[in-house]
Amino acid sequence: MKKIYLSILLVVAVYASKAQVEIGVQFSPCLSTTRIESKTQAFDFDSYKSGIRFNTGLVADIFLRDNIAISTGLWYSVKRSGITVKDSITTTNSVSNTQYLNLPIGLKLYTQEIMANMRLFLQVGGVADFKISKDKIKQNAKELINPNSFSKPFNSSVNVSIGTEIKIGSHNKLFGSIFYNRGLINMLKKDYATSLNSQNVSLNSDQMGLTFGYKF
Repeated sequence: MKKIYLSILLVVAVYASKAQVEIGVQFSPCLSTTRIESKTQAFDFDSYKSGIRFNTGLVADIFLRDNIAISTGLWYSVKRSGITVKDSITTTNSVSNTQYLNLPIGLKLYTQEIMANMRLFLQVGGVADFKISKDKIKQNAKELINPNSFSKPFNSSVNVSIGTEIKIGSHNKLFGSIFYNRGLINMLKKDYATSLNSQNVSLNSDQMGLTFGYKF
C-alpha cells in the first residue's frame, strides 16, 4: 500500500512540473469517532464516545483542465480511538490520541461559476497515514505511563468532501468544505490483539468535519 501511494505521488510530481499548480494551507476541526468489530466471546468490545480533533497542513491542486484537478499535500493530524472492554468482572474505558503525517491524493471536480468568482467542488481520494508519535492512552480517565503501543505505524483512509471556492483578487482563493474520512486498515497491531486474547478485533478511526483554507 505504501509503495502504491509513493508511486502515485511520483507520477503526480512529474506532471506538476508542467501543469498549473495552486498551493495553499488548510485547517480542519473534526469529530473523531471509532469503529470496532469483534468476533471474540472472551471480552465484549465497543466504541467509547467521540471527541473533537483537528487536521492542518499544506494543499496543492494540480489542474488537468480548468474544472479538473489532482489534489495532494502534506497534513498533520491527531486521531482519537475510544474503546470499552468488558468481561464478567470489570469494564475498562480507554482513549488514545495518535499523531500522523498524512499524504493525500485525490481527484477534485469543479462546477462552472455559480456566482461571480465562486465555484462548487467535489473531491474524492485516498490518504496515506504515517504515525509520528507514541500512543497517548488514558484508561478510566487516568493516563498510562509508558503504555504499550497498540497502533500500526501505517494506515490509510478514503476521504470525500464537498465545498465552495471563492476567488479573491487575481490569484488568491478562499475555500471551505464538509468532509468525511473513513479508515480502511485495522489499526491494531497483532501483538496488541494477542494481549487481549483475541485475534478477531478490528479497530478503525473515522473523522467528519469542516475544512477552511486559503490558496495563494
